[in-house]
Formats: sequence, structure tokens, C-alpha cells
Amino acid sequence: MRRFATILAVCFTAFAQQAITVDQLSKFLHSATHEMKGKQSDQEIAQFLARVRLTERLDDDTLEQIQSEGVGSKTIAALRALRDRSANLPAAHAVVVAAQPKLPPPPSSEEQAAIIESVRQYALEYSGKLPDFVCHEEMTTYAAPRRADTGWTPISKIDSRLTYFKQKEDYHPLMKDGKLTSTDYEKLKGSKSVGDFGTMLRGIFEPASQTRFEWRTWSTWDGQPAMDFNYRVAQDHSNYQITVEDNRSTTPGYSGYFVIDAKTHAIRKLTLVAEDLPRDFPVQTAESTLTYKDQDLSGRSFLLPSDFEAVMSGPEGRDKIEKRFLIYRKYSADSEISFGDDVPDTPPKPIKK
Repeated sequence: MRRFATILAVCFTAFAQQAITVDQLSKFLHSATHEMKGKQSDQEIAQFLARVRLTERLDDDTLEQIQSEGVGSKTIAALRALRDRSANLPAAHAVVVAAQPKLPPPPSSEEQAAIIESVRQYALEYSGKLPDFVCHEEMTTYAAPRRADTGWTPISKIDSRLTYFKQKEDYHPLMKDGKLTSTDYEKLKGSKSVGDFGTMLRGIFEPASQTRFEWRTWSTWDGQPAMDFNYRVAQDHSNYQITVEDNRSTTPGYSGYFVIDAKTHAIRKLTLVAEDLPRDFPVQTAESTLTYKDQDLSGRSFLLPSDFEAVMSGPEGRDKIEKRFLIYRKYSADSEISFGDDVPDTPPKPIKK
């Protein structure tokens, strides 16, 4: 085992010094994630990816395949950056992330209906079953021209203490672009996103949403069997709101898909794409992806958000938000997450809606 770890470390160095294909990258990450799990940290793999040069384009479908293998949040962020750096390269040849067994037939219509009802119960009860906690939210915003083949330019990075208390989220910014800040979250300029701890999930499964569901495919998530379902919420039943800085807002319909654990029916990934946005609205396209990961809180495991990405475009260009949720801790009177100099905690307050 030690010998193989040394070989893997050598591969890190060798790959960083030459251009590789997407297939080579996928197979390497599969080995690092599964065969040598725990021997290379998420941080080390992310640092390696920052130096990688590809010969072909890393597209969103392949990135999603790799992500479903259970790679860490820092690795996911580095892969997204690699995807953006390779945007102008030729399309990749077919990639096989790992040998997959023959997929079983889809569940029957009756089985699918029962699965959806199980997921609905999970989603509607999700927020109420979460304990009070605090975590570190790392949010980076980017901008790019309207053209889809141009890369992203970092605009700002905000580190916040996120408190989840009595089923309400409170964002308390601690640092902005590496400097301490005391500005309220609502007053920070630029794109922001809230509601990652149940609101997005609940909106899809509320009976009032009259969501239409459709079987998509069998898949895997973190090496375990998973099921994917498409969904769609019509505009007249939507509770998804997009607000721009001049307080203009719109409530479009939306669609997407979600990935659930085949045994527990817990949701591991959720995507959302806005539909039929008004032609005169500043945002013309909007899509987002939220992934969940098991987190330990005082000896108990809870499935909590780990990564979030939202991309919006309009006549003037494109904006992107990337968020990572780290350092989860159970909330108590002395809970504290600080950066550099100590930053005292303040009592949680509800988000303005």
C-alpha cells in the first residue's frame, strides 16, 4: 500500500508536467478517490488540478460523472476551474469514468410513484429534522462576457459564519476579499443566494407546486446505487424568485433533476433551471446546482449542503456564484468560527424575505 501511495505521488508530479486527456484525468481521479481513498487529501488533489493542462475540453456532463464518484469539495471547485480553463479546447473523446454494470430496468410506474412520495416526505421534513448548527460559508463570485467560450474573472470572495437556528438561516460576513468586514449580508453588493438548507428542496415537493416528475436513469453517487428523476414546476405554481439589485423581481417556472440514494431516498444532488424569464428582465438565463454530503455534528451524521453553483446571464454578461459549506458544528451559546483575529458571535436573526 505504501508503495502504491508513492507511485500515486509520482503520478501527481508527472501529470502536472504534461498535457493529459480528459479520460486520463477521469481514471486518475477515480484511482485517487477509491483505490487510494484517504492517502491523498482533498486539498492535495485540488492543488494538483490547479497545475493540470488538458488537451481537450472538460464538459459539464463529464464533470458531473466525476463528481458522482464522491470527490471532495475542494476537488470539485478545482475541477470547475479546470472546466473553465479548457473551454476553448476541442471536444473530448468518449470518457469512461469507471466500469459500470448493466443497468437494471426502470422501476414500474407504481414503484416510481411510491419512491416520489418517499422523497416528498423526506424533503418536507428535512428542515424540521436538522439540528441547530453553525458552519463556514465560502462564497466566490465571478463575471464573464456574454460569449460562452470566454473564461470567468473572480470578482469577490466572502467568508461568512452561517447560523441555522430554529429552522432559519442567518449569514454573518466575517471577511471580504481577505479583509475583516462588519457589513450586513443584505447590504453586500453583487450576486447572492440564500435558502440552501431546505427552501429550494421544499419548493419542489410542496403539494401546492404541482410538480411533474419523470424517471431519468439509474446512476451512482459516492460509489453507491442512485436514482435520477427529472422534474418541472410550472410558472403559475412556482415559488422560485429572482431579484436584481434595483429590487426588480420575477417568479419564473423551473425544471431540473435530482439524484437520490437508491436505498434511503435521501437527496444527494439537485439542479434547477429557470424557464421563460421575461424578455425585459435583466436576467435572461439562470441555473443552479446544489450537492449534499454527510456531515458529523456531535457524533451524529446529517446530510447537509456541501457545494452550490449558480450561473446567470443577461444582456451585459454572465455572473457565477460558487459556495462551499465547511466546518459544520452544532450550535451552542459559545459556538464560534473565526478567521485571523477573533470575531465574536452575535445572536442569530431571521433572514429578510
